[in-house]
Amino acid sequence: MDLEGSSNKKIGFFPSFDCLGDTFPFIKIAEKCRAKGAKVLFFSHGGVYENLVKKYGFELIQIEPILKDAKLEDATKTLASAKQSDEYYIDIIKKEGQAFVDAEIELLVQPNVLITTVASSKYKKIPSVSVMSGVWLPEYFKNHHDTFPDGSENFFTRLLPHFIKGNLFNWLILNNKGPFVKKYNNIFKKLNITFRFSKGIDLLLGDKTLVCDDINFLQINPSKNIPKENFIGPILSNDLFDDEIDTNEKELEDFLKNKKSILITMGSTGNKKIYLKILNELNNTDYNVLAIYTNILNEEEIKDYSKNILFRKFVPDVKSFNEIADLAVIHGGRGTVYTAAYSGKPVIGIPRDLMEQQYNLDCLVRHNNGFRLSYKYFNEKKFMKSVKTIFNNYDYYHKNAIKLSKKIQKPNGDIKAARLLLDF
Repeated sequence: MDLEGSSNKKIGFFPSFDCLGDTFPFIKIAEKCRAKGAKVLFFSHGGVYENLVKKYGFELIQIEPILKDAKLEDATKTLASAKQSDEYYIDIIKKEGQAFVDAEIELLVQPNVLITTVASSKYKKIPSVSVMSGVWLPEYFKNHHDTFPDGSENFFTRLLPHFIKGNLFNWLILNNKGPFVKKYNNIFKKLNITFRFSKGIDLLLGDKTLVCDDINFLQINPSKNIPKENFIGPILSNDLFDDEIDTNEKELEDFLKNKKSILITMGSTGNKKIYLKILNELNNTDYNVLAIYTNILNEEEIKDYSKNILFRKFVPDVKSFNEIADLAVIHGGRGTVYTAAYSGKPVIGIPRDLMEQQYNLDCLVRHNNGFRLSYKYFNEKKFMKSVKTIFNNYDYYHKNAIKLSKKIQKPNGDIKAARLLLDF
């Protein structure tokens, strides 16, 4: 799929650089826009993945406050906590807005995180496009696809049946105004912005909203505000860290094909304790295990395992190994989930304590090709029971996984997004 024509539009991208899942789709979209002649630049408050902007040759404009080495949750608290004063946010909004004006951008592209760009783009009357996950759409919750957040579970909530706690949570998401709505509306009033939010979930949407998900994967319907063409599909990237890869593909392929095999790939946000628990359980089995550990483990922590576990920090193409392995153990990042979905193989998912990861995995589970296990209450016995259940009923889970892989569109989300941005 190629872009047609050319454009000299000037587009500003403002991802959260503390999250790779936010950063790399924006990089890929920006590449496609630049290829058609658009002037592209990035704005930032800092973050560990800022280096990717320079690596791919884009201009970067930093805006105060600079959150150096901040974790995602710290950045979110700083820029999106309703506990800060209106004046604190107004100062940031004015700085952001002035940076947009000085850069003469015609369009701002932002992620679906509660950051001040929601207000600063409206303050300077610059159209904004939100690039977001489909599991945060109002339509996702209206279809009652959401489950009670694993991270919010406790002794008492675990005693409640899902239809009670699930329906209550669903109602709160769709109807709760929350502190952010009041905060932003007060700020809008002080800045003479006529726009007002009515519900909390509306803060995630831009003037136009592009969804990095396949609509069949989500199992929802398009709406008037978000038509089918806005579901651009996933944006995968296996080439961002090519220079850090040192591996022998043929050796890994032979290893996985030798007998029943399991791929462990939990991105850069996987929990070390859970990762080690999984390794310790699989260390005593006959399965061949390829463990991609990225920055979760260090070299000292991978020494004392049996020969049935092969460790790699990175691999050239995770998708190809997903396709070869019989089973994938993953976290719930959108890229990881879609890579697994395209592979046509069963999955066991353990999300971090993030609702988005939980819901991404729930989409896989609704297609009956695996299990989602609790992150907060992870249990080794339940994990091994899930592994054995899949292998004892492999034809069923494999058939469903293949069926899903044929339903979802190819990962051309960056091309589709660029086309819509250039036409917007």
